[in-house]
Amino acid sequence: PPNVVTVDFSVHSRAKFSPNNEIVAVPTFFGAELWNLSERTILAKLKSDNVNFLGQFTHDGERYIQGGVFALDSWKTDGSEAHPSVTFDLMSEDVSFLMGISPDDQQVFLGGEDTIKAFALATGAKLGELKEVKMGLTDLATPLIFSSDGLRVISVSDETEIKVWDSQTYE
Repeated sequence: PPNVVTVDFSVHSRAKFSPNNEIVAVPTFFGAELWNLSERTILAKLKSDNVNFLGQFTHDGERYIQGGVFALDSWKTDGSEAHPSVTFDLMSEDVSFLMGISPDDQQVFLGGEDTIKAFALATGAKLGELKEVKMGLTDLATPLIFSSDGLRVISVSDETEIKVWDSQTYE
């Protein structure tokens, strides 16, 4: 048959390829499934206590990061973790709709309606906050984009204003 993988009906339509194109992550409401494409098998069923909206592989492909309203979870992509090894508590952070991972996989930037904050990917510790952010509800599907050297990150506002931020000073 053609290259078809059948997944649970409850999954979101935001599947992602790993950087080496060997794994596909299919987000579910409370976790994700990692699929080995060449074998057409589930590599891992990732479990989360959080409703998830976003998902992204790290650039090295070693971790899958997924988040939603209250938390962001991080799993290894080798199938060895059913539950996340790092969970970011976002309950009081007002960030859950935008995500960008730095090219060196050290920082994850998360954005909400009025804020973008940086966290250490390895620990979940908050590193900083971008100032004077005006995002708006229509921008919630716009990713945060890093420059190839990881020193700058771009956000886009409702008024089509593009801002370039320093990813180290958060200004």
